[in-house]
Amino acid sequence: MEEPEHQKKPRITSDEAKAVLIKTVIELFQTIPIDEITTRRISEHAGFDTKTIFRNFENLEGLYIAALKVLEARLIREGPHNQFSPVPSTQLYLRFFTWLVLSGIPPEKLAAGNDFASEFRAVSYERIGVSPDLSERAKQAFLNLAGSFLHSQVDLLSRQPNVFPPDSLVDSQVLLDAIMRHMPAFAQELGWED
Repeated sequence: MEEPEHQKKPRITSDEAKAVLIKTVIELFQTIPIDEITTRRISEHAGFDTKTIFRNFENLEGLYIAALKVLEARLIREGPHNQFSPVPSTQLYLRFFTWLVLSGIPPEKLAAGNDFASEFRAVSYERIGVSPDLSERAKQAFLNLAGSFLHSQVDLLSRQPNVFPPDSLVDSQVLLDAIMRHMPAFAQELGWED
């Protein structure tokens, strides 16, 4: 009796393997406790052996930084549910960034480039409805204020208790709306018109 030939898995490209590994890290980060994310777990979930990780990324840190860059791209593409709501990808990005820093990766390795910062700033102005007539300084000041509010509404670490009263979200949105309506007058009063 003839033995059946073992069918080989189709070979995938390095770019395809990288994409699968990045997707796997992001999925695992969202579904299991952080301390259970291991090289072995990543490779098993992706359907590869652990060598595939190190063939495609210099080290685990390289894989994590690549995943962070994918999350940055989501921040630009994904729109908020409403003007000042934390975008789900913002929450995921901040939690992932925080985890990487707490894991010992130097923040300067995680810093977004100038192109990302400029594009994200422009998209953010549009999303929160900042008037294009405001000076760059006034727009940036309002964006910083709105960004601080968004970050306060995001649980950076899992199991972190929400320290803000339940009505603070709505009150903050009302205040930000009022500030935005009056930003042209504030900018004029502060000398931020040009």
